[in-house]
Amino acid sequence: MNIKTRQLHDDEMLETLYALNSYSLHPSPPFQNKDEWTGIVRERKGMNCHSVFEDGIPLSVAVSTPMTQNIRGKLFPASGVWGVSTHPSGRRKGYCRRAMGAVLSADHDSGKAFTNLYPFRESFYERLGYVSFPVTKIAKLTPASLAPLLKMETGGEIEMKLIGEAFDAYRDYLTGMREHTHGMAFFDYEDRARANRNL
Repeated sequence: MNIKTRQLHDDEMLETLYALNSYSLHPSPPFQNKDEWTGIVRERKGMNCHSVFEDGIPLSVAVSTPMTQNIRGKLFPASGVWGVSTHPSGRRKGYCRRAMGAVLSADHDSGKAFTNLYPFRESFYERLGYVSFPVTKIAKLTPASLAPLLKMETGGEIEMKLIGEAFDAYRDYLTGMREHTHGMAFFDYEDRARANRNL
């Protein structure tokens, strides 16, 4: 058996991601619309994708995309890990760990100080060094106590828009929030393809 881990680019990356992600991360059949998926993923600039091949067949894949993250008031280059998936015939062989290791190593070499992901199973990613964000604190109050706010003049105006037409204002708002919000991060690419579906 010949096992290789290597970086993927361009069409090979898209084909491998589409096949493994569609099976592993989305309800199937049917697979999601390939043209729509490809249009969204092509916008993600600077992707770092690695796959583990068994006898020339890609069985596990992981990918990251550049982000910028606020850590204690300072902005750092970071990445968001996504699309981590393994074909059933490649499971329990350490392939996912190998693909993740290759992505994390390449991110580190390119100067990324942090990586972020939403885990499907926290225990797996804890073994790779990830920790969970602290549990969100929830405050409960009765709506009646907010009644005086209805009579308060706050100035300004509220306007409802779809994300596609308000994307620049939305992006500017996030950028301002990230300047002073510890832990906040978002992708460096603008994700206009997804937003423009909602014009």
